Amino acid sequence: MKKEEYEKLDKRVQEYIKHCVELGVINNENMNYMLDRLSRTKIVRVENVPYGGRTYSKNEDIIVEICYEKLEEEARELGRNIEEYIDENIFHELTHASSLDTNEIQNKISQFMEEPNVFPNILERGYDIINEYIAQSLAQTMVAAKYKKTYIKEHKKFVYNENGYLPENKSFSYEYDSDLFWYGELEEFAMKFIESVYGTRDVKNLYIDHFNGNVIDKAIEKYSHKKDGIHNLYKLFGNMSNIVVGDYYQQGYFGGNHNNNWSNIDVFVNSINDFNEIIEKTLNRGVGELE
Repeated sequence: MKKEEYEKLDKRVQEYIKHCVELGVINNENMNYMLDRLSRTKIVRVENVPYGGRTYSKNEDIIVEICYEKLEEEARELGRNIEEYIDENIFHELTHASSLDTNEIQNKISQFMEEPNVFPNILERGYDIINEYIAQSLAQTMVAAKYKKTYIKEHKKFVYNENGYLPENKSFSYEYDSDLFWYGELEEFAMKFIESVYGTRDVKNLYIDHFNGNVIDKAIEKYSHKKDGIHNLYKLFGNMSNIVVGDYYQQGYFGGNHNNNWSNIDVFVNSINDFNEIIEKTLNRGVGELE
């Protein structure tokens, strides 16, 4: 990207690129992909919406909608510094803007699809676990650098209850430690999947592959060398999709339009158990071992 092209970008996008360069997120492998997407990214201020930010594609443009009033309201409710919180959300959305879009994720996942009729609204959800972990962890890293802020790792509990969160009804919970302000309940699933693909929980290579669109390709490559590997990769994404839908339901992200039939506490629990079993067997078997 030439200097004059960079200077035409939205100031927030320029700042995001600057942070990515300083963190080593942008390199020769993913530079063209990231900068192409960011050069087509437009940050649009919206009002009177129930969300602080969202990202989507529109023709050739990538739209990042930001509702400052909603973010300011959330920041006050959460006891957060308003400027930090707004930056955190903008950096989060710009990470989505510079990453694979839904269609690209669907096309890559189609390489190991076993049931084409399930596609496209099920398995691609599974990548949200990776997508949201990267977006939030990078956003917090950038805010920490900009404001000299420290995010504290906390011990929390995630509780899933499909019947309106009433304590006397059937529920499922698990405890976790995370310094992520959002999506911490998904972090361990992301880490286990990353370890199964890369052999380590070090996220440096993950960031690079994520921003050149290669994480799913790397997963296919790794799992293809394992006994029943591609079948298990298919099942992993199915389980991760169910986990994400259950998580989003519990967090209220679906809003009033959510159909309760999409979420089921037994499916959520079984998906977690099946996910953990596949990951454990995969890690114990080792890369390249077929038996």
